[in-house]
Amino acid sequence: MLTPRLADIAFVLEDVPGVLEVYALGDSHFEVAVKVEQGGRAAARAHYALLRVLTHEECRSVMLFEVELPRGLGARATRLVLTASDREAARSRVPTSPPSFSEEQDLPPSTWRRMRAGAPFSALLVDCHDDAYAATVTALGAGARRVLERDPSVAVRTALAGGFDLILCPARLAFGTHGFLRRVHAEDVVVASRVVLIAAPSERRLVLASLDALDAFNLCLSPPLDPPTLLAFARSDCFVLPFHIPVLPPRGSTPALVTPSTAPRRVLVIDEDVRTHGVVEAMRSAAFEATATDDPWVALDALDASPPPHLVLCSAAMRMGRVALYRALWDAHPELKSRFVLVLEEDGTPESIAPSRERPLTSRPLTVHSVEEALERFGAR
Repeated sequence: MLTPRLADIAFVLEDVPGVLEVYALGDSHFEVAVKVEQGGRAAARAHYALLRVLTHEECRSVMLFEVELPRGLGARATRLVLTASDREAARSRVPTSPPSFSEEQDLPPSTWRRMRAGAPFSALLVDCHDDAYAATVTALGAGARRVLERDPSVAVRTALAGGFDLILCPARLAFGTHGFLRRVHAEDVVVASRVVLIAAPSERRLVLASLDALDAFNLCLSPPLDPPTLLAFARSDCFVLPFHIPVLPPRGSTPALVTPSTAPRRVLVIDEDVRTHGVVEAMRSAAFEATATDDPWVALDALDASPPPHLVLCSAAMRMGRVALYRALWDAHPELKSRFVLVLEEDGTPESIAPSRERPLTSRPLTVHSVEEALERFGAR
């Protein structure tokens, strides 16, 4: 006996061209699976037919597949077959058409996944350490196909051509102009949705903001990788999963600063203003080692350096999605917060900066003199 909800779903899909079979699953991620013809617009037609009885959000619980059901789901699947009475009851409940949607619109790619038949589970690891490789071996078993690619540029081509079920990539290689995830996302959002990022908890804000800017929604795991978590992800066949970086623990005390060597004095400038780069060039000498960047992930690498910069000049206006960039960097390196000087626009102090007697601020236009003054007042001795 079909429930009214399942009967309504089967009814709206019954006459959709290209829809072959409909199954009830009862899976934790998916309620219904719909088999569609390969290629063409059958998946998009099915999606918009479902909007007659489901919301866009509820459509995420419907798996659209082309070849066969994923492992583990086939045994639990029950094909939906309407009787005459089921059909008449559904007809009386279901609206005739979805409101304000056109069948010509594209199917949101994050709501479904093409399944490959007859192939072992396949994972691509982009410049991952040995512990990540070992975790995939433990999680997926010896029969799974694993490819380790050290060169991110080659990995982009491999990912787009290889039909991988799971792609592991360190977050630091994922973003930026030439980032792995950014380049894959630009070519194929379905492949990009299979990327699982590896990031430390301290990088949480940067990763979330980078995903937001990319309009992507990828799972993220913090090292060391947990084989059961990887296995659960591999079995779920659902690539719309929540962000999975643990919340940062409370900080009892700020770690002591490492006293850098005396010369040269290192200055990191994080700014999108091209005039700033000229100032940085003018500062470079035997006494100063100055670096300028507008890439948040390059900045994070510079903060990771040992010893770290004596002074960090960061544009107060730069943002990572909805978060001020300097706050994301403070999360990653709280022990370096006292070395930050925020660069303000000429129209004043941003509201997000709390007042103090000696605020670490400087205004545009930056000059060699203003940078040297900030280094004397706020830089690490």
